[in-house]
Amino acid sequence: MRPPPLAPALLLLAVAGCHDPVTEVVLVLESDLVLPNDADTLQVATIAGPSAPAVNDFNVFTTQASLFGVAFPLSIGFSSGGTQSFSLTVQLLRAAAGTQTIVVSRSITNIRFVAQETMMLVVPLFRACACQGTSCPNPGDPDCDNLASPALEPFDPAVAPPNSMMAGNAIHLQPSPGPGPLK
Repeated sequence: MRPPPLAPALLLLAVAGCHDPVTEVVLVLESDLVLPNDADTLQVATIAGPSAPAVNDFNVFTTQASLFGVAFPLSIGFSSGGTQSFSLTVQLLRAAAGTQTIVVSRSITNIRFVAQETMMLVVPLFRACACQGTSCPNPGDPDCDNLASPALEPFDPAVAPPNSMMAGNAIHLQPSPGPGPLK
């Protein structure tokens, strides 16, 4: 018995639609700050592993983006690249008199990937957490505190709009060769 004439075409379509599920975490930044009036630059320093990037350590992966023409929430995707966890420091900055000052800063350590899943972490960066000069709020406010081993949620495109920083591309992390920073 001969297969129906469409069988090879259907098989090709089925194979073309197959792909391995991605292992990714989407960071969703929420804020009551007004862009670009209150903050005009987003800076994210990322390192594979459970420890936060060192302050002013430019050996870690750092990305900076202008916040002109965008609004909260902002989304940034991170794919595992073989590492089990990563840590980051996210800062909203404001340019004034030729220098950038930190408006809000939070570190999040030991963000764990879930194999073959796209998960989401919503991080508030509220005005109440704003730094005053070089001094940021003291610990004690869960909306402002740094986070360690945060619980992730299943990805929800209604919460992490595709029209933000992610733009369909993820930052690919590689396992660190040792305890030092990601090179």
